[in-house]
Amino acid sequence: VGSGECFDLADQALRAAGARSAADYGTITANADYQWGSSVDLLLVQAGDILQFRDYAVTITVVVTATKTFRDGSTEESEDTSTETYSRPHHTAIVSARQTGGRLQVLEQNAPPRGDSTPQRVVRSNDLDTIAGTSSQTVVRQEPDGVVREQTTTTITVGGTIRAYRPQPR
Repeated sequence: VGSGECFDLADQALRAAGARSAADYGTITANADYQWGSSVDLLLVQAGDILQFRDYAVTITVVVTATKTFRDGSTEESEDTSTETYSRPHHTAIVSARQTGGRLQVLEQNAPPRGDSTPQRVVRSNDLDTIAGTSSQTVVRQEPDGVVREQTTTTITVGGTIRAYRPQPR
């Protein structure tokens, strides 16, 4: 959309909908934190709201610890850790859906897809986390030679700023 910048997607979507855009609220510069309408609490965003990111970064760490207890009483333990990091240093996106746990589905362009670090100048849907926290889940399963107890702990850290705006009519 437009020149492929993140700003262009939100700007043209709002203009096509007959809403005010960032230029109606202040001067547009390459490094400005744009205002896109009336400020909305991030917990109350809805589809169509605009997000403005500054130095936003998320790290998701998943630790899976498994303990297998064999029929003879002996045990075997293993642990696997994976980490994913993604960021939006200076970015604009459109909310397309609210999900559980502070995750938002957004439409954006000139942003890397999750798991990649190369921005792409195409419109895509991505899921972005907005709330830090830790959750755990334990699964116990019977296997032919014993019992496996597997605990998965997911830790999400979120840094930076996300401002949410509700578009306003012209």
